[in-house]
Amino acid sequence: MDARTIEKLTIIKLREEALKIPDVVGVHGMNKEELINLLKIQNGIPIEKKQKGSSTIREIKKKIKQVKQERVAAIDAKDTTKALKLRKKIKKLKRKTRH
Repeated sequence: MDARTIEKLTIIKLREEALKIPDVVGVHGMNKEELINLLKIQNGIPIEKKQKGSSTIREIKKKIKQVKQERVAAIDAKDTTKALKLRKKIKKLKRKTRH
């Protein structure tokens, strides 16, 4: 398979191809870009880096969890100003997940 045929495949076909790879786990949870990158790596095709754009929803949700933990620590330390800033940051990140 070459890069062009991999990119033209539907998500269903990409999953079928990824399931043939023995070491890969969680194929059904991946989105199309992740599957394409996985198949390109498996076939030895270089991955073209795109310009930095918006983060994926998964990355944003990981960031939200991290900021929530920081907020809890700030509340425990009775640092209300930091807790308020972190709350606003969480709200801002949540808005980004809703497109």
